[in-house]
Amino acid sequence: MGQHILYSVHRNPQKDGDGNETYHIRHETRGTLGLRFLQDHLQKHQRIQPEVLQSACMLIAEQLVEQLTNNHRLQIEGIGTFYLKLGFAEKTDENGNTHTPKFTDPMDITANDICVDTIGFTPDKELVEKLRNKPYTFEKFYIRGFVGHSNIYTEEEVRAKLEAYLENHMYISRKGFMGLFGFTGYMADKWLGKFTTEPAPMLRRFKVGTTAVYYPTKKK
Repeated sequence: MGQHILYSVHRNPQKDGDGNETYHIRHETRGTLGLRFLQDHLQKHQRIQPEVLQSACMLIAEQLVEQLTNNHRLQIEGIGTFYLKLGFAEKTDENGNTHTPKFTDPMDITANDICVDTIGFTPDKELVEKLRNKPYTFEKFYIRGFVGHSNIYTEEEVRAKLEAYLENHMYISRKGFMGLFGFTGYMADKWLGKFTTEPAPMLRRFKVGTTAVYYPTKKK
């Protein structure tokens, strides 16, 4: 029997040129499987010993860092090509607010403005063909029983509701912002980005570990 790929339907934030609602789909996962699962799974099917797989993964990770920072892409045949993605490093202004700088003159960009953003990946055609040729069907995954989309607020309503929340809380996280307004991640990032980069920012963004939290610029 083939497998079932779960998907959900979500409304796009903007309407099309004729004013109609448009929608997109997303893959709904059941979580992330780690190396321990892969080790146990492959050992159960007598394909590879756990210590061999762990050693191979560590060596590949080391070589990825080594070769990418040595200005090469790295292809693992049958899987895909890894490459480096650069970006602009976040800056902190005199008020403690962090932001990603924007440049209007390319001559203003120096090495000090650049950082490693992430690692990009392009799958090999062979891997994509294996994925597409595997027997499966698509099954709709329902979120709260309706099409997923953000609630709609005016800017004044968002500001008022957020100010009321911050009267009783020191800060708000991205996840908390999504829950407070019923926003998708896309819309939460859009509003939080606006409130931290506008001329008189309402919020200040800080990193706590790997999590971004947002403090009010002025605490009443």
